[in-house]
Amino acid sequence: MSSIGGEPVQEQQNDTQRTEPEVICVNETEKRSLIGAFSDLYFDPLRFFSATVAQGYKPLLFLVIWVVGAADLMERIDRQMIRYGFNPNQPPPQLYAYLFNSWSLYWGCALVIGAISGAIIYYMGSWWYNKRLKMCGSTEHEEDSAQQVYIYTSFIFCFPTVIYSLLQTALFPSYIVASTTKSLLSNMALIFLIFPFWAVVNSYRTVVEFFAIERKMARRWFLILPIVFYIFVYLIAPIIMAILARVWGS
Repeated sequence: MSSIGGEPVQEQQNDTQRTEPEVICVNETEKRSLIGAFSDLYFDPLRFFSATVAQGYKPLLFLVIWVVGAADLMERIDRQMIRYGFNPNQPPPQLYAYLFNSWSLYWGCALVIGAISGAIIYYMGSWWYNKRLKMCGSTEHEEDSAQQVYIYTSFIFCFPTVIYSLLQTALFPSYIVASTTKSLLSNMALIFLIFPFWAVVNSYRTVVEFFAIERKMARRWFLILPIVFYIFVYLIAPIIMAILARVWGS
């Protein structure tokens, strides 16, 4: 039996032991469209990785890398906007001021810087992903496979960020207007907070099924700690930033 994660091992009842990598059989004649494949990524990740990465197929890999990098840049712009919103007397750096007022510059930076940032995230993030797999007991997995699992599960929460920015672009004349105007779209922004946690769960499900790792360690490194990290980034950090902005501006 082959798998993404390497040689199968005997499955144990105790969750402190290694899990056995599994393969979900995919009929070769049952070709999935791109929409179907990426739907699987969100709702049936085990099928997605069995039909793609496990068979050497990397759908739209470069676009996925760009989306991840562009979303990272967009989140950095959002953080600058939050600082500026809580402390208008302290203007943001000049580049961000230009980005706030020009969609052309915003998307130009997203196109170029997003590609560079995506490449850095692809290699550095996958390096850390592989390190976590090794800390969970995996010693013989293919690092390239782990790299693909990392970037595609990252796409789960990055793609909605890019879509949200596209909707802002279509509805508002500039980023600063989109960010400061109360609208149905801005009220829906909180819904997008579900996607980082969705990505964490799908990542955890995938590594447990496809790599020979210890479940207890996997829960720590691929489920609990990432969830704590995102709670800090998306819930606690903005509150801290708001407090510091008011203190510095007073």
